[in-house]
Amino acid sequence: MEPEIGDKLNGKRVRYVLDTSVLVHRPDAYLTFEDNTVVLPSTAVRELEKHKHREGELGRNAREAIRQLDSLTRSNEKYGAPAKLLRDGVPLESGGKLVFAPEPSYFLPSNLPVLNGVMEYFKPLARVIVSKLGYGDDHILDMLREEAKRHPDEMPVLITRDISFRIQARLAGLPAADYLHSKAEIDLTAVLAHEYDFVVGDSFIGEIYTKRRRDEQILPPDNLAKVLQPNQHLILREQKMEKSTK
Repeated sequence: MEPEIGDKLNGKRVRYVLDTSVLVHRPDAYLTFEDNTVVLPSTAVRELEKHKHREGELGRNAREAIRQLDSLTRSNEKYGAPAKLLRDGVPLESGGKLVFAPEPSYFLPSNLPVLNGVMEYFKPLARVIVSKLGYGDDHILDMLREEAKRHPDEMPVLITRDISFRIQARLAGLPAADYLHSKAEIDLTAVLAHEYDFVVGDSFIGEIYTKRRRDEQILPPDNLAKVLQPNQHLILREQKMEKSTK
């Protein structure tokens, strides 16, 4: 097990840099670092898209992480929060802030000198090629180096569930650690003790299945929205089925 990293490392305040593996393990992981600065590389956000259509918990967590990040980046603005706010850090309810870090200014992995010498107008194409070749980890390592230059009084630390990625980081001289916070525990006995039956409109059940397939937000009917509680267990019955049983 990895040693826990405190708020300081080598006398410097830590900036926690998360990769995709942390968010697909726990979508709200960025809230578990108290009043510290959490950095999310744009590469990690893009990689969430690759996982959101997968079956099971990994896909569900990727979709939930994307929804939460979308909400944070909107910041009550119709077309989204200003880029400067996202790069400086969005305030979190935990007391810390979440920084959305763009890819390094040169954006190509530093271990690809040939591609780095490509002409300026070929860079967008090269970026796609590098992405397809799977150099996302290299982008994050380069971003860690840039974070260290931009914030010399702070120590960026990679937090990842990926053991091989932690090894790569350490070989590159960058500190890395596992994500140690366990998932939020839910008392299922308490949840199921408050089970409610609701009769809903004939079309609502179909709407749930349709929107779930499209990964769209499902809004409850007004009669439900007024009484719902977090983690509440519901039994939804279609109106036409209720009529047929009476």
